[in-house]
Amino acid sequence: MKYKYLLLLTIIIFTSCTNNRQVVTYKRDIKQPKIILNHKNIKKISIKQINLENNNTIIKKINKKIVIKQNSTIAIIYSSHNIGKYAIEAVNTAIGYALYTKEKTNLKVFDIKDESSSSIQNILNNLYDNNISKVICFITPKNIQNLYKYDKLDNFNIFLPLNNITQVTKTSLTHKNIIFGAISYTNQFKVLLQYSNSHIVEIYDNSSLGQILHNTLISLDNNITSIRLNNKNPNYYRLFKDNKTIKNSSLILNTSIVKSSILLSQLNVHNIHTKQILSTSVNFLPLLFVLTQTDDRKNLIIANSLKPLSTKLEEISLLLDNDIAYNWVNFATIIAIDYLQYNNNRLFKDVKIKNNQVQYNIKLYKADRYKFNSIMP
Repeated sequence: MKYKYLLLLTIIIFTSCTNNRQVVTYKRDIKQPKIILNHKNIKKISIKQINLENNNTIIKKINKKIVIKQNSTIAIIYSSHNIGKYAIEAVNTAIGYALYTKEKTNLKVFDIKDESSSSIQNILNNLYDNNISKVICFITPKNIQNLYKYDKLDNFNIFLPLNNITQVTKTSLTHKNIIFGAISYTNQFKVLLQYSNSHIVEIYDNSSLGQILHNTLISLDNNITSIRLNNKNPNYYRLFKDNKTIKNSSLILNTSIVKSSILLSQLNVHNIHTKQILSTSVNFLPLLFVLTQTDDRKNLIIANSLKPLSTKLEEISLLLDNDIAYNWVNFATIIAIDYLQYNNNRLFKDVKIKNNQVQYNIKLYKADRYKFNSIMP
């Protein structure tokens, strides 16, 4: 009988423990945490105080100082109305590079109303009054002459990541303190054309970049046959069906990554043979491997002006939800900070600044099965 009572007591204790047990589950988020910059909300921070809250860190009041460590100040100027996403990416790139180098860097970020002469004059006067002379200025090529209307430019060291020196007049080049950081599509085309035959065909779209690439290419060789895609949904079947113009040509794609991928696929589907397919760095993107098949890319050669970066720097940038490995504007921003802070380019010893223009080395790549492989030194 006592064994029955002992068994009953054991059951009661076990049931009680089970009913009162707390079950804790852990949900693992496999996504990379993001640091989101909202240019209306950036406040004074130290890079050692970046906290990840719910995978998002909001940095507030963009017109206040972003303090990383004490040293000379670099101002970043842009109009988010004009350059859109480049604005936030530029600040992300600057913070990421400072985190990577662990050097003393002060940044002040200014989102101006627009790129008019008056807006540029007002912000530069503000910087002049506050004894800030080092400036990274993001201004679109069509408005760059508004910068040169300012009468105190010689008091600043200015780096222009969005602009190439070919986009300004000769009279503007008297300011030796202004450095141009944009890549040169002209130079990329010159290298690509060395691999072409005498029969060159170009396909370009009606986007602003497509038009720029078209005009640049035609300025180098006006004997090129050009085919323009006139709308958002071109009739690719009609374009390639019995198209003898493209056959055995050196075909140049001056189109976005999505349209280029469709064109590559259609060439393969219609069994149209070309000597090679050429592209500038607009298609030097990992997305190409997602949107195309290996056979689609077998004749593709792409020019690229950017150098490989350290894995650590790329990882920090990914943490900030930023691409620096394939985005030339972000790449130029890194060179800008390096140059303005140390008056030289420490990170990339073979990327020179000559006659006020960053000189990018150009390499050609083939898009193989899983990655881009260089075909020239």
